[in-house]
Amino acid sequence: MVTELLQNAEDAGATETVFKFRPDGLLVQNDGRSFSEEDLVALCSCFASEKDLSSVGFFGVGFKVVLQICRDPVLVSGAYCCRLERGTDPYGLRPSELLFRPDPEKTYFWLPPRPNHEWEQMGERFLERFKNYGAELLLFLDNLRCIKWEAPGASLLYRAERESLGEGAFLVTLTGYEIFRWLRLDT
Repeated sequence: MVTELLQNAEDAGATETVFKFRPDGLLVQNDGRSFSEEDLVALCSCFASEKDLSSVGFFGVGFKVVLQICRDPVLVSGAYCCRLERGTDPYGLRPSELLFRPDPEKTYFWLPPRPNHEWEQMGERFLERFKNYGAELLLFLDNLRCIKWEAPGASLLYRAERESLGEGAFLVTLTGYEIFRWLRLDT
């Protein structure tokens, strides 16, 4: 699910994505371009993506993975503020109905947990995965440079810097708990 939300942010040209784990849900925000009507239709549909075969998420089914933890995700982006009933049917919301104050320059997904979901344990699993794989998530993304994880009592920050070495070669420096340097070859 985290990788799908990061891929959506990457496709929107985002440079930063923040995951805020709260007792009442997961708030994911990015600084990519706002959703268009076509983006909303593609998000709510299967096999209706405007992406070509070279893009991540071509089939338009990836976002539905959030339905594992959330029945009715909320999208706030540009002109859109809506609850996506079962991930497919958008229903308009007023900003006053939100449990957070959105910045109009960002895109948000609010994922309230399903009833009786082991939410606290889910947060612990997310945190553990971010600790183990957070930096590597940035390795093959071109736009995203920063991923943050915020939760009560825990926060993580991962950054990527890319240096072109010419002819599709990049030195990628990933920082978080440790510093990693990778040679990335794009063909």
